Amino acid sequence: MLKTAPLVSTYLFKQKPGAKPWQSSVNLHIVIVGHDDQPAWKIRDQFWKKQITYDEAIHHLSAFFTTLDPWKNKRSWAKWLTKTYKIRWNQETGFSSLNRIHEQFRYRYPTVHLAELYLRAMIHNGWQFYRNQGLKQGIHHQELTLFWYRNRMLNQLEEIIVRSSYENVKYLQKRKRRLYFEI
Repeated sequence: MLKTAPLVSTYLFKQKPGAKPWQSSVNLHIVIVGHDDQPAWKIRDQFWKKQITYDEAIHHLSAFFTTLDPWKNKRSWAKWLTKTYKIRWNQETGFSSLNRIHEQFRYRYPTVHLAELYLRAMIHNGWQFYRNQGLKQGIHHQELTLFWYRNRMLNQLEEIIVRSSYENVKYLQKRKRRLYFEI
């Protein structure tokens, strides 16, 4: 049964007649899809041919619950649904990560608030560019998160600041100017 069960199943959910003044029902479609652009039916075939274990198969599968009506070709519909939700999920997490780049502050002046907003947008755009370049080079998406991008940028900024301050100290020492502190 599991070997030939459909990857898109429809279930009817109804309320009891006495639950509401007017009875309602909804058709819910459960769609099983694979991760990393692998079709679910291929993962299921690999499991039944004993090429992968049950835990590996479950790790490579996900399920969508949707009220959208499927197309006649359910495989292409599942692929379209996966791409659509992936785009939508990336947009939503992009906006939420944009708000989490810096702590929220309440500024008295709108120009400071606007400058912070522009800075957040620049950091977010830089991260998206870094992420896209990494994906093109074949780097796994877990290594391209905002956390890793921020750590990389902080390390680079620290190196630039240390290098420039060291060069400034050397320049001042060359000119025999008095320093407030010695490095």
